[in-house]
Amino acid sequence: MPEARKQEMKEKLIAAAMGEIVKIETVRLHKDGTPIDVSSTAAPISYNGRITSVSLMMEDIRERKGRELQVILLNRELAHRVKNTLAVIQSIANQTMRSTPDPEDFRIAFQGRLQSLAAANDLLMQTSWQGAELREFIDRLLAPLMPRASRQLEKCGPKTHLPAEMSIPVGLALHELGTNAIKHGAWSSPSGSVHLSWTIEYEDGEKHLVMTWTESGGPPIAPPTRSGFGTTIIERGIPNAKVARTFAVTGMICRIDMPLPA
Repeated sequence: MPEARKQEMKEKLIAAAMGEIVKIETVRLHKDGTPIDVSSTAAPISYNGRITSVSLMMEDIRERKGRELQVILLNRELAHRVKNTLAVIQSIANQTMRSTPDPEDFRIAFQGRLQSLAAANDLLMQTSWQGAELREFIDRLLAPLMPRASRQLEKCGPKTHLPAEMSIPVGLALHELGTNAIKHGAWSSPSGSVHLSWTIEYEDGEKHLVMTWTESGGPPIAPPTRSGFGTTIIERGIPNAKVARTFAVTGMICRIDMPLPA
């Protein structure tokens, strides 16, 4: 029991000895010394109408606490994703209007891009359960973000299956990279382009997917002056990934090295 929890336990046992059933969520120490979340219940035990002892039960609730934390994080990501999606829609509308001044042409082009954006989100939900072929995943996810023709995105890599458990974090990272390219990078310029390559590598017998996002032809860039939630998604959103971003004169380069599940 952690030293700071001893008074809590004393009060709980006293209440149980007085006839109450007390249930709380608290912290105890694993045998290796690691703090763990537990649900603790103290209940009186009676014999011949008199309380003779107290039953104390503890349940390991780390898994449930982990799920609750995951829901909180997903809600934060969802709120951030919605804001980014609205920013992307606004950018798509502005760029479509500049390139298609005719109202009917604008309606058709804008509607198609919105439908593509919706399709990419649908695919993300599907891949969270089934996984996806990486090239298709990239196409469906980034197509709505590209302000002009597909020449602005060059893809290169072997046929690769993206596991279901990695679909959402990888999708969020790519979404952030694409959004940043629209706001500040290569896709903010008519001559800008992105080269996205991936390889399968092995390290100490472990299979890794290594993706490299390389921008060129955009405006001069500089490292960000602050680290926002978008940076967190790119750099720490993919479990156990090693992420390196280089802000070169020619454009931003992001290398993501992520271990694949066995």
